[in-house]
Amino acid sequence: MSRWSLGLLLTASALLLVGCEGGDEEGAGDNLDGQVVALETEVPLRAPAYQPASGGALLALTEDGDGIVKLEVEEPEGGLFAGPDEQDPRLVVAGGADLEGESAGENMALDRNREGRAFVPQPELDHIQSLQTDDLLEIRTFDAGEPPVRVAMSGPQNAIYALSADGKTVTAVSFDTFDPVAERRVDGGEETLIATSPDIEDEFWLAGPEGVSAHAFGTDPFPEGEIPLDAAALAVDAENSERAYASETGTGRIVAVEPERSGGGLGVVEERDLGEPVLYLAAEPGFLHAVTPQRLVTLDATSLETVQAVELPPEAGEEPNGIAVGEEGVFVTLEGERLVLLFSKPPTEE
Repeated sequence: MSRWSLGLLLTASALLLVGCEGGDEEGAGDNLDGQVVALETEVPLRAPAYQPASGGALLALTEDGDGIVKLEVEEPEGGLFAGPDEQDPRLVVAGGADLEGESAGENMALDRNREGRAFVPQPELDHIQSLQTDDLLEIRTFDAGEPPVRVAMSGPQNAIYALSADGKTVTAVSFDTFDPVAERRVDGGEETLIATSPDIEDEFWLAGPEGVSAHAFGTDPFPEGEIPLDAAALAVDAENSERAYASETGTGRIVAVEPERSGGGLGVVEERDLGEPVLYLAAEPGFLHAVTPQRLVTLDATSLETVQAVELPPEAGEEPNGIAVGEEGVFVTLEGERLVLLFSKPPTEE
């Protein structure tokens, strides 16, 4: 922990209240106002993930890949988004650790069932590192077949799926033995993404220049298939385990993909064009969050109608490089910037 000062308070920039004035994108409708606050960090971060246990915390990799940090939001008495005349919220460094070499892969995965473990792929070292989320101490390292670059938890959280650096292999590693128990050859590449449904065992989704596809390890009748789409982002619906979302590289198009009810395979069931490239997607019950170079747009998860759109603040000089949905709001990290943006969520119907 040589670079991390535990308990260090990182003050926030001035609170920025940003509402949307109705969108130009298809289906904008009557948008709700949203807010954003820019929080300073010690170093640029990427690949954030939210840990809801023990009051909630944001975990993120350092942008250079040689460390991991745990941040907690200190909420002022007036609330996170109270206004510019109120006390600013702060980020508290609750933990940090160095990783061996500049070795972190493209993301990390959190064990939501056990609520205490984070998994970081380390392709240069040909293994996955497991850490405790409370203090970021290493638990163990383990092999995952080919050098792993991205990881995802299986639906029931009994295995971790590792996507190889060349995008050609997905390996399932058991939580009981930490040994590879299954391997699936896939037609991916170096830019391929992986995601899983929250409640289906032995399945996973891939998206990248090669298209969007669904796969299964076991014999359960998960509907495999693919659609031709040069995809830049991927997310799986938080409630419908057979629904995934992808954005088209270089455009504002977002598609919702589900199994076709006749003939098998996958089909596009909804789509929306936000008018600018969508870099990252994240789903939670009822909503899909889409990050563009200029905005965070929240869509209704069923219709893909725009619910809220918030401009990135002036401090955000570089493009976003990650998104995580937390209890406090939606977190967005920025390439090369010592900032984390925290966006308010739309209100939910009681």
